Amino acid sequence: MTRPTPGTEGGEKAVELLIGDAAPVVLRRDEIDRVVEALGRLGSEPAARVGDDIAALRLAGGSIRLLPTGPEREAVRIALAGADRGDPLSPALRRLAELCGTSDVVT
Repeated sequence: MTRPTPGTEGGEKAVELLIGDAAPVVLRRDEIDRVVEALGRLGSEPAARVGDDIAALRLAGGSIRLLPTGPEREAVRIALAGADRGDPLSPALRRLAELCGTSDVVT
């Protein structure tokens, strides 16, 4: 489901990103861009796969539901840890990193 993010100006759209059966993480478009860019900088195959999935599903609109493999979850976690060195991560991105660090998220 795409919906305005509470507290954003101009009705900025947000997207729900679901990892397995976990509760959705609501991300703004700039946060999704940050995840995809951070994954691209990793240069690994798992990072490229999950980054491509996120980018493609974002273009399709609606919710982004992922069933990442262990290496793909690890890639997201590592990418976000690296992205945190510049600007601090938003609470939504920290939550996404936590979900990807949990081995039992995907059932």
